[in-house]
Amino acid sequence: MECREKLIRLRKRQGLTQQELAETVNVSRQSISKWELGAAQPSIENFRSLSTFYGVPVDLLLNDVLDLPEAGCVLSEMPVQKNGSDPAGDCVQGDELKKEISALKKWMIGLVAVVTALVLTAAVYVVENLWKGSDAIPIDELEQEYIGDSFDGEFDHGW
Repeated sequence: MECREKLIRLRKRQGLTQQELAETVNVSRQSISKWELGAAQPSIENFRSLSTFYGVPVDLLLNDVLDLPEAGCVLSEMPVQKNGSDPAGDCVQGDELKKEISALKKWMIGLVAVVTALVLTAAVYVVENLWKGSDAIPIDELEQEYIGDSFDGEFDHGW
């Protein structure tokens, strides 16, 4: 598909007149008309503006071998010509993309939950093992310990 055809289709998909598009990308309506008739080509800066406005790579506009993806498609990555493959085959419909994102969020939440559980389990294990290996005597045991005879104030020196 030629560049001029792509420009016409993209503008019409947006429901814009040539004048409205011209105002958006800061060129004259006559320039848009010449581009769509194939009488002139946009400058590099104008290709960049059109690419940004339409949300498509500049390469898609310039390369006549590549066709536009279907309306409502979001390109998963920049289209690359692979033995004449259609870049529309690499696109994901809006609803499908939302489902994929939702599924990815669920997996991420599950992964965070599992990692959190593992970290807490490891922390409890470490704390318990440190406590068991400690030489500390609980205060209850110290209070109950028998000291023996009471001290009467005199020491037996054995001299």
